[in-house]
Amino acid sequence: MRKSLLKIIICFMSVMLLAGCENDSDASDSAPEDKPENVSEPVKEEETTSLAQRMAGKYSYKYSDEELYIMDVIPFGDNLYAFCGQAMTEDSDSTEAYTFWASEFIPYDADKITGDTVTVNELRFSVMSNAGKYWDRGCKGTVTLTDDGLVFEGFENDGFLTADNGDSRLFVKDDRVENAFSYLKDDKKEGPEELQGLWVYGDDDIDQYIKISGSNMYIYRKDPGQEVFYAAGSCDFHDGSFEFSGNLIENGGMPFELTGEYKTDGGGLTLKVQGYDVPDWLLGSEDFRQVSEQQVHVTTMDEVE
Repeated sequence: MRKSLLKIIICFMSVMLLAGCENDSDASDSAPEDKPENVSEPVKEEETTSLAQRMAGKYSYKYSDEELYIMDVIPFGDNLYAFCGQAMTEDSDSTEAYTFWASEFIPYDADKITGDTVTVNELRFSVMSNAGKYWDRGCKGTVTLTDDGLVFEGFENDGFLTADNGDSRLFVKDDRVENAFSYLKDDKKEGPEELQGLWVYGDDDIDQYIKISGSNMYIYRKDPGQEVFYAAGSCDFHDGSFEFSGNLIENGGMPFELTGEYKTDGGGLTLKVQGYDVPDWLLGSEDFRQVSEQQVHVTTMDEVE
């Protein structure tokens, strides 16, 4: 009887031990299934960064012993623009352009600006020539982001971006290049909290935005049939008013100033702007609503053409 009872107890304990081992095995088998989710998160974040945003920065190409070609690439949302020019190599600390213009790099497909290469049409304009109008119908080519800088290929009608024989050109990173917007504040001084962010005006086919970051303001308007209006600079904010000092992307640092009054109410922004040579669309009282960076419309060549 005792031996039978002992056998029953031993069998019971063996079953319990085996059950515990099976549970431990299940736990170890399930652990690796959780790891891929954690590993994949940084990859997803990288994939959401657009090519236009990653291209932002200053670049130069050494054209000769005496001369540099320079550009400061400035996106707005995923729209890609650059302040371009020619400068002398003897300016070692800072490189300022003695002749300059702005370029719009307009994609043919807005959904293909997340890799490292994009096909675009380059349209150029400047206050220095042609009354600020586009110089020509532009030319087609590709821009590729590399660890060293930007590689331009094609652009057969533009000796600035590619050689006369059709060879590609690498514009290397160069912090000495002149700023496209020379009036932005570097001290990150904060403006009114209720104004921070991106604001869009109207619901029509013309994109009109104002972005306020700290005490800096960016003013943007893109009508597909016209050159972009893109100004940026710093603001001195007061109680319900502001004073803006900035420049347009194509004007090489010449000042663009305006004053205005603002009012926020229920998630909206009302501006009343005044100033010398302010475009008609920015005058008077305008009502803006807040949007995210991802909602900025990307102009493509089918709209421009």
